[in-house]
Amino acid sequence: MDNPLDDAFDPNLQDPELLEYFSPDSATQAIVTDFVTRNTSAIIERFHHSPASSGGRIISSQILAGIIRDMLAEEDFVDPIAARVRKQDAERLERVKSSLPELDGDSLTFSWRLLYGDERPGEKWLLMLDEREILREQAYWEDYSIYLTVLDCLINKYGSRVSDFVPPSPKEHVGFVTMFGDDMGGPGTVNALRKRHFGKGWENL
Repeated sequence: MDNPLDDAFDPNLQDPELLEYFSPDSATQAIVTDFVTRNTSAIIERFHHSPASSGGRIISSQILAGIIRDMLAEEDFVDPIAARVRKQDAERLERVKSSLPELDGDSLTFSWRLLYGDERPGEKWLLMLDEREILREQAYWEDYSIYLTVLDCLINKYGSRVSDFVPPSPKEHVGFVTMFGDDMGGPGTVNALRKRHFGKGWENL
C-alpha cells in the first residue's frame, strides 16, 4: 500500500492545503512539524484504520489533519492550536452574524452545501437560500460545529421564519464525510437540533 502521508502532504508542512488546516504561526508550525516527524508511522496507521480513508485523495489531507489534531490533543500539545481555534470560532461567529442580510418571506429554507473541485476539493461551505448564496465559510475536517454556529445565527436573526437548515445527507458522500468525519456523535447532534427546531431529521432528506 502506498504511503498516504507522502502522497497527501509534506510532513514539513509545505503543502498549501494543509496550511489551511493548521495555523502558519511559528509556534504552532513547530509543534505540528515536530509531532509529524516523530509520529509518522502512527499517523499512517490511524489513517488506514479510519472509516473515511476510502474517500481517497479527495479528502485525504482533511483526514490526516483531523488525525494529527486528535493525536496532539491526546498528548496535550494542543494549547497553541486550541487558542487559535477559539479565536477563529469567535471571528467566525461575528462574521456570520454580520453577513446575514435582511430577508423577506414567512418561510425560509436554507441549505449547507460543500463546494469542491478536482484541484482543491472540499474547499468551501456555502450557505444557500434556495439557489441564492448567502455566505461562504472555509471547510475543514469534522467541522459540523460551523454548521451549528450558522444554525444559531439563523435562528437568532430570522426566528420562526426559518423552516429548515438542510445539511448534506449521507447520500452526498463528500459533504457528509467532510462535515462529520469519524465523529459518531455528530450526525445525532445535528439530527436532534433539526428535529427540535424544524421537526425534521435525516429521514426527511
